[in-house]
Amino acid sequence: MSRRLFVNKPSLGFPDCEDGPCEQAFTLSAEDLTADRVIEVKMAKFNYVNVLSIFVDTNNGADVTSISSIKITGKTR
Repeated sequence: MSRRLFVNKPSLGFPDCEDGPCEQAFTLSAEDLTADRVIEVKMAKFNYVNVLSIFVDTNNGADVTSISSIKITGKTR
């Protein structure tokens, strides 16, 4: 699964997500989808986050993407 994270861009559209620059892009394998798996992000790009947008580009060829949960941890300043 291909994912793209965008920070503090509240009015994104699909063209922006597909072609525009993102703070971090990554691909998840089946092993990454376990409940206890932690995916770390580049800390410098995620300071002062008010809006976090997650774009799911592909889902291993499936027609529908279903996300049951996302747990985000961080620290406040």
